[in-house]
Amino acid sequence: MSKKPVFVTILSFIFLVFIMLSDFLGSLYITDGNIALSIVISSIIVICYFFVIELLVSNKEALFKNKFKHYSLIFWLFYASLGFGSFYFMNHFFNVEINCKDNVKQEALGRLQMLQTISSEYETRLNNDLNKLEISANLKISKYQNRPTNALRAELEAAPYYISSSTLSDPANMNAFAISQVSLNGVKSKFEAYTQMLMKNIKNTDSIYRPVFDNWRRLSLISSLNEVDAYLKQTKDSINIKLAELPFNKDTLSVNVATTKIPLDSPSKIKELYPNSNSLLSSMIIVVIHIFLLIPFFMQEIRVYSSNKATSKTNNTTNGPSSGGSIEI
Repeated sequence: MSKKPVFVTILSFIFLVFIMLSDFLGSLYITDGNIALSIVISSIIVICYFFVIELLVSNKEALFKNKFKHYSLIFWLFYASLGFGSFYFMNHFFNVEINCKDNVKQEALGRLQMLQTISSEYETRLNNDLNKLEISANLKISKYQNRPTNALRAELEAAPYYISSSTLSDPANMNAFAISQVSLNGVKSKFEAYTQMLMKNIKNTDSIYRPVFDNWRRLSLISSLNEVDAYLKQTKDSINIKLAELPFNKDTLSVNVATTKIPLDSPSKIKELYPNSNSLLSSMIIVVIHIFLLIPFFMQEIRVYSSNKATSKTNNTTNGPSSGGSIEI
C-alpha cells in the first residue's frame, strides 16, 4: 500500500473533526446535556469512520480485481450506515440551531423573567397585608380604648396582632400607634429574612444563567435550562408556603408558571413542532463530507490486470506461448 499524501491525511482529519463536533452537539441535545455520553457517542462514530475508511482503502484492489464481487462491500454498507447515523445527529443539531434557537432563548429568558414576576407579586402581597394589618390594628386598638370588651381583647391578643395581655390591661393609657407598630414589626420579622434571601437568590440566578442563554453556551445550555426550571418550581412552592403565613390574603400565587418547554432531546418532536424545517442542508453537508472522506480511497493506487490480447497474439506467433499478461500500475 502506497503512503498517503500529507494533504489527504489533513483533509480527512478536518472532516472527521467536523463530523465529531456536529455529532457531539447533536447528541448533546438528545442526551439532555450529558456531556460524557455525548463524547462517547461522537468518539465511537469517528473511530468507526476511521477504521472503515482504512478497510475500504486496503480492499480497493481486491474489490476491482473481483469486479465488485467481494466481501468488502459489507464495509461500504457499514460506511453508509455511519452516514445515516451522522445525519441523524447532525440534522438534529442544525434543526435546533436554525429553527429552535431563538424560541429556546425566548423561553429560557422568559423563565428568568417569571422569577422576577412571582417575586414582585410576593412583595406586593406582603406589603398589602402589612399595610392592612397596621390599619386594622390601629382601628381595633382605638376601639378597645373607647369601649374595652373581652371579645375585642381576645381578638387583639390572637393572630395576627399578638398584643400582650399586660399592654391591654390599661386601655386608658395605651398608645394606639406605638402598639400597632410593635404588632406590625412582629409580623415583619417573620418575613424579613426570607424576603432578603429570596431577592438575593433570584438576582444571583439571573446573573448566572442569563449570559448562558444570551450567548448560547451550548455545553451548559441544557443543564442550565433544567436547573432554572427546577429553581422556578422550587421558588414558586416556597413562596406559596410563605404566603400562607400572611395575616389576611393567604391565596397562592395568581401567576401561572409555565411548565412546558421545547423538547430539545427529541428529534421527532422537534420535527412535529417545526414541520417546515428543511433537511436538505444536512443532507448536502453529509454527502459532501462523505465524498471528501473517500479521497484516500480514490487516490489509492492499485494494480489492474489486462490480457493485452494483441501483444499476446504477436508473442504466440514469434516467440511461442506467452506467460499470460502484464501488470499495469
